[in-house]
Amino acid sequence: MAQSPNPLVRDRDVDFLLYEVLDVPALTALPAFAEHSRDTFDLYLQSARRLAREVLFPAYKAMDDAPPRLEGGSVTTHPLMHEIWPQLVDLGVIAATDPPKWAGNPCRSRWRCWPTGT
Repeated sequence: MAQSPNPLVRDRDVDFLLYEVLDVPALTALPAFAEHSRDTFDLYLQSARRLAREVLFPAYKAMDDAPPRLEGGSVTTHPLMHEIWPQLVDLGVIAATDPPKWAGNPCRSRWRCWPTGT
């Protein structure tokens, strides 16, 4: 399956900035990134691009037309956000994870519960 192009920025430009300008693979010399490589960076980028193109981009118009509302002390979000939020959490883009020595990201379970009924 061919990837659809990003309507906002070219993948080539992102890859150039990450790998040629910023030299992201050099991070693997640091203990926190020692288990990673260009391959793991590419896999994460591929997952983020897929989520952005297939889930987020198609939902933006509907969510912009019906933004969150504060009603009676509760925030009501667009119903699409209930489907999108767990995918964002699973990909790890909501909050930085804790180091593995601290058993990963304890925040993830708290965030996974939101949004539930409102």
